[in-house]
Amino acid sequence: MSIASLEAELSRQQSINYELRSELNTIASGVNRAYERLENERSKIANALDHSNNMLEQSKSKMAMALETQYEIESLYVRFKAMELANKQIRACNNKKYYEFGNYRTVRKIVQGLMDNLDMNLVSEQDHLQNRRKGASENARLLADLRAAVRHGLADRR
Repeated sequence: MSIASLEAELSRQQSINYELRSELNTIASGVNRAYERLENERSKIANALDHSNNMLEQSKSKMAMALETQYEIESLYVRFKAMELANKQIRACNNKKYYEFGNYRTVRKIVQGLMDNLDMNLVSEQDHLQNRRKGASENARLLADLRAAVRHGLADRR
């Protein structure tokens, strides 16, 4: 083997080596592109899963709030029905006329006392002012008696 044949063989091996390197570079760039695509898809999938997880958590919290609201509605409904029943009973009591003659006589006496204290003879302005002061204090006392009698009558009914 001569040097020329060795150089020719070296040149041929170098060209084969160059072709192999270019093929390896092509394969490496293809693998890199595939890896980048894979990473992009992985990040898209991760984002979609995160979004789905957030939506599920929001749905859970909304459902919990809806359940709490439902429980509140149920408890308020019971109270509402009790109030309706109380209003019905109040209307039934208002439709009946209760006359307790002891209270009636007391109220009548108080009203008569108020009427007696009204001064119909307005002789002078000064007499009117004196009678008015006197009548006002008497009327206040009689009104207090009337309120007490009404409270007493309402307490007796209960």
